Amino acid sequence: MQRHLALLRELFPLPKRQRIDGETADQILERAKQQLNALHSQHREQAVLAITAKNNLQNQVDDLGKKIRNLQEKAERAVGKGELLLADKLFQEKQGYEESLRSAEETLQHAVETAEQVKVTIKREEEWIYQTMTATMAFQTKWKDCAIQQEMQQQLERMGVWHLIHPQEPPIDRKTARELVGFLLLVIVGLFIFALR
Repeated sequence: MQRHLALLRELFPLPKRQRIDGETADQILERAKQQLNALHSQHREQAVLAITAKNNLQNQVDDLGKKIRNLQEKAERAVGKGELLLADKLFQEKQGYEESLRSAEETLQHAVETAEQVKVTIKREEEWIYQTMTATMAFQTKWKDCAIQQEMQQQLERMGVWHLIHPQEPPIDRKTARELVGFLLLVIVGLFIFALR
C-alpha cells in the first residue's frame, strides 16, 4: 500500500497538479461519471424502444391469429349453410391473413431475439459501470489520501521535522509502477470507449 501511495505521490502530486484548462482530477472523474450515466440512459431508452416494438409485434400477431380463427369459423358456418361463394371468399381472405401472420411471426422472432440481446447488453453495461465506478471511487480515495499525506509532509518539512519522524521511503519497484499505471490506463480506456459510443 505504501509503495502504491509513494508512486502516486511521485506521478501525481495533487495539490500542484492541474490541467491547463483548470480542471482538477475530481472534476474530470465527475464529468466522466456524468457522461457514462448519460450514455447508459440513452442505451436504456433504446432498450425500452426495442421491447416496446417487440410487444407491439406480439399484439399484431395475436390480432392476426384472432382474425384467422374468426374467418375460419365464419367460413365453416357458411359451408354448413350451403353458401359456398361466401365460404370461398372467407377462405381466401383467411389465406391472406395467414401469409401476413407468418411474416409477422418471423419479424416477432427477430424482435424477441433483439430484445433479449439488448437486455443482456444493458445488464453487462450496468455491471461494467458499477465496477468502473467502484474502481474510480477507490482511486479517488487513494488520490485524496496521497494529497493529504503530501500536504502533511509539506507542513512537517516546513517545520523541519519530517526526516525525524518519517524515515526515507523505499524506492518503488518497476512491477508496482507497471501495475498502477496499467490500472489507470484500463480505467481511462474504458471511460473513453463508453464516451465514444
